[in-house]
Amino acid sequence: MDPLSIEKKLLDHVKVKLRELIEQPLTEVLWQILCKHREWDLEDIRCNEDAEDVAELMAEDAELLIEYENTFETSETDPRSKSGIGKKHTMQMEVNRQLSDIEQLHANALSFYFVNRAEQYRGLIDFRNSFLGGNLLSEEQSIEFLESPACRLISTSDFRKYEIPYLGHTAIIKSKETDWDIPASALGRPHRYPTLRINRYKVFVDPPGRIFEAETSTYIETKAGKKWFDIYRLLYKQSNSTCVVGDIARMSVLYELWELVNDLMEDYGFMEEDLPLFVLSGKQPRVSPIHYSDLEGDWARGTITMRVAPWVSSKSVKRAYMMAQKVALGCEARTTSEKIISLFRFITVIGEPKNQSQWQTRYNEWNTMYPKWHYDSLKQFRRDYYYRGKKKLVSKHYWERLTDQ
Repeated sequence: MDPLSIEKKLLDHVKVKLRELIEQPLTEVLWQILCKHREWDLEDIRCNEDAEDVAELMAEDAELLIEYENTFETSETDPRSKSGIGKKHTMQMEVNRQLSDIEQLHANALSFYFVNRAEQYRGLIDFRNSFLGGNLLSEEQSIEFLESPACRLISTSDFRKYEIPYLGHTAIIKSKETDWDIPASALGRPHRYPTLRINRYKVFVDPPGRIFEAETSTYIETKAGKKWFDIYRLLYKQSNSTCVVGDIARMSVLYELWELVNDLMEDYGFMEEDLPLFVLSGKQPRVSPIHYSDLEGDWARGTITMRVAPWVSSKSVKRAYMMAQKVALGCEARTTSEKIISLFRFITVIGEPKNQSQWQTRYNEWNTMYPKWHYDSLKQFRRDYYYRGKKKLVSKHYWERLTDQ
């Protein structure tokens, strides 16, 4: 049989298995990126079992890229789409729902106190003077401001140069082109991105009745075991729903608002989704007594970080922590067996294997050193390491390859 036909047959098997694992269409762009990252693993495929193993590794890579698409990509047909809210924000809302009624009342009272202080913040005053003429907008005008493609993509210098009004202009996205790039330093290290996504826009704005070009770039990276999306987006409340404006260009009007929102959130503890309308219209923001900082880790171990106001009861903190813990682990916390811990240590002590040959060597060494925990197949050996070992011991969001840090 022609070797090329065998290679194509195995490659097709990888594709089929990968589609099953990611449970959604496999686009050609995504497939090419995954092949580029997994070039070394693809070269080692010799049989259908090898192909399935590589498909599982590709599915881990695809999870990160798909999470970016589902979490941050703005819908051009529905700019108020809720697709960009993301896990961290959802967790932030959930942990604050664990507060008691009296604690909710306490937080509400504090919000009025902090608003009075925030109104004197120089950054807020300067923004309102520069972009709002020192006035406040209505809520309807604020939504128009937030959803304008010009405010999202055109630089503040172009607004001034061409005397574009911040409200009352017409802005239409005429075209959008997307490119992907993988820096050479990332090749061969598939769990140590960055992958660079570049969006290039052409936006018609009237006045002045001309087309502007704009570009946004997003680094999608696993850094110190942490998924990191270098993207600028704003959340805002409308009709009891949380909406998103994503893919904001640096130096744009909304980029200036994004910086101010982050300063106010850090200094006063306001909820992120309340701040854009507070800045633009003066609408009362809420205070967040429990601030969930997402999973963090400086060497891929993962930690749950919550900053809690000292007046919050220990019962409320416990409820919030147990919820965050379940999300981090992907299940209820429970002890892992001695066999799986030993397997995890055995693999990671000298570094995770890079190819099929190295996995076979480690498999043989394990069966020799630990006959009481003998494995009958290399596939089960790898599965136990990935899914019962690394995924459980390192935590759900931190089971990227440890040796690639």
